[in-house]
Amino acid sequence: MDKQAGKAKDIDLGLPSHQQKEEDGSNSRSVAEEAQYEVQDTAKGKRGKYKQYEDAQFMIEKIRTYRTQRYPDCEIMNLLDNMPRRTYYNYVKKLQEQDLQIMKQWMAENVEHVSEELMIYRETLCQKLREIQAIIDNKNTSAKDRMQAIEQYLAISEKLIKFTEGSRFNSMKEAQLIF
Repeated sequence: MDKQAGKAKDIDLGLPSHQQKEEDGSNSRSVAEEAQYEVQDTAKGKRGKYKQYEDAQFMIEKIRTYRTQRYPDCEIMNLLDNMPRRTYYNYVKKLQEQDLQIMKQWMAENVEHVSEELMIYRETLCQKLREIQAIIDNKNTSAKDRMQAIEQYLAISEKLIKFTEGSRFNSMKEAQLIF
């Protein structure tokens, strides 16, 4: 009957039988034994003990500083005490969401300035196209210079098309209409 009670104790505590013999009947485990037990579970493929990181916002700021210094992701994870990949990318996702909110807020506050800068850029491209067109139309221009001007004209017109078709320009027009 005592052996059955001892087996029930082993099962309740979750201890291997050799550790139960070492305890001499006590129900408490030392910290070293717990660590050994957790390592054994991890070796069997079970999930290890969860490592609690510092405040989430503090970790996001650390990651932000490392990313602005152009560290690769794997190196950042190593610098953060070998942070697991999944945890790191969860923090990166939060970081990107914060950056998006900051950008939206800044754009809302500076719609006029941003749209003005975009219009200046567009006008600059148009002015360059007019200048190059004048070079192309000039009969005194050499054939070589005219060919270079045509190549530049095509490159600038391609930039202008991408710019006007781009979502940034259209979204800025819409934002300007709203405000």
